[in-house]
Amino acid sequence: MDQITSKVQIREIVAAAKQQGQQSGIECLILSLQECLLKKKVRFPLLEFAAREIMLFVPEAEQLHLTDRLIATTEMGSYVLTGIILQQRLTEHFEESIHKACTYNHGQSMVRM
Repeated sequence: MDQITSKVQIREIVAAAKQQGQQSGIECLILSLQECLLKKKVRFPLLEFAAREIMLFVPEAEQLHLTDRLIATTEMGSYVLTGIILQQRLTEHFEESIHKACTYNHGQSMVRM
């Protein structure tokens, strides 16, 4: 399994995903993140950094769609990205972000049964 070990690599991957998203839509952004980031071995602090970088350009109106799609990938790192994205939204969208986190947590519990 490939490993990502630096913020420089994260910035490059996020920039490429951003470009894909701008050219072909958010689904391409998500696919790019899944293939180039989430399917790699990445330490959680670097995933947290990636989430903050992603938040710099994903429009507010598309952020929850992004988190829904990230969770749907079921990749381990998608939970880290989603958690940080929701955390970043707390100041402006507290109730909505908490509700989404609970929804994702409930879905996770159902999967384990």
